[in-house]
Amino acid sequence: MQYYYKLKLLIRDAISIVFYIFLICRRFIANSKEKGLRILVYHSIKNVPKINDPLRMTVSEELFKKQINYLINSGYKILSLDSIIEYISGGKNITGKEIAITFDDGFEDNLDAAANVLKKKGLTSAFFLTADYINLDKIFPWCEKNGNFSKPLTLVMAIKLLSLHMTIGSHTSTHANLGLINPDSDKLYNEITGSKMKLEEKLGIKIKYFAYPYGNSTSFNKITENIIKNSGYSAAFTNIFGENKKGDNLFELKRTRITWNDTLFKFRIKLAGAFDWVDKVKSSRKPK
Repeated sequence: MQYYYKLKLLIRDAISIVFYIFLICRRFIANSKEKGLRILVYHSIKNVPKINDPLRMTVSEELFKKQINYLINSGYKILSLDSIIEYISGGKNITGKEIAITFDDGFEDNLDAAANVLKKKGLTSAFFLTADYINLDKIFPWCEKNGNFSKPLTLVMAIKLLSLHMTIGSHTSTHANLGLINPDSDKLYNEITGSKMKLEEKLGIKIKYFAYPYGNSTSFNKITENIIKNSGYSAAFTNIFGENKKGDNLFELKRTRITWNDTLFKFRIKLAGAFDWVDKVKSSRKPK
């Protein structure tokens, strides 16, 4: 099973390299291509043995720093979510060099290994917290028990993120897959509206942004989207690969997943869109 999984990743990477070459050629021929911006999504910034992280939720501290330095040295403008939304809403022209950095779940390592690193470089990012797990004194239930994962961050850590001028958003109350919840149940309300209210009460701020747990095309729908809108959120973020362009749906914004096996070369071609085909193929396989 593990051999099959590794082979699958190798094949996917090989196809993506070919796709990257195609993208470079196409952009060289047609400079008029509409520009889009990317939003990156990380989870935990910690050195965890790869064998203990089959979901690829971690990125080592060293690799994270290299990736951030690459963005800076390559001329990317690392922006807040407020600025990103302004670009997508049409308030500013997108050049293709705008980017945002986000983190899902709310691991305690996000403070020292991510937020403090970014702050020292004058950068910002957004952290989507799972409301009911704040202050939980054990690892998230979806992490491998023997994987040396970080625990959820504490309320004190979340407040510290705000003091560093980072953005905090909601990642539901319990990290539930919204697409699997009965749309008429109170649970859906608790996960979306309830998490917003809990975070606002704990942190004393307005929560404007929401990130779908799992973030694939089956984890949200028009019903969940309408509840998110009616709850007072300004935008919602998926984990679907792709660029975001002017006029796109603010409640289905795409994000580029970054994992422990993203070398600098692979990171670079992800930024170029070489992996965007992956989720398009997955979506095409869904039953109509």
